Amino acid sequence: MSASWKTFALGGSFSLAAMIAGGGDVNGDGIGGGTDDAVIYLRTDRNTGNQYIGQSSSYSRYTRRQYEHGYNNPAADYEFEVLGRAKPGTDLDVLEEDYIRLYGGPGVLENKRHQMNDWRYTQAGGTVPLP
Repeated sequence: MSASWKTFALGGSFSLAAMIAGGGDVNGDGIGGGTDDAVIYLRTDRNTGNQYIGQSSSYSRYTRRQYEHGYNNPAADYEFEVLGRAKPGTDLDVLEEDYIRLYGGPGVLENKRHQMNDWRYTQAGGTVPLP
């Protein structure tokens, strides 16, 4: 599968991860999933290397979030990547927490907190240990 990256300048510039794929990829994000699935994404500032893991309730909300990140931080040069998709609610929170832990957690990431406390995370089926 090949990917096509588009860059938009909005105050600061950032890359919109707009993958052009075929088959069951109904959203064009290269991940698959239905149109109601929410998005877990990685935001990387190409100037500093700082990273942030976020979630959006839908793919259309994800595209709006990219604009908001760029608008609120005009000096940044953001690149976005879809990491995964899940149903909104606990499934989405667990998936986001998986990635927050895998990427080193708050302090390493720009995330100020974990998405879920450890008890709630393990009760919901999360398996990635705290960093």
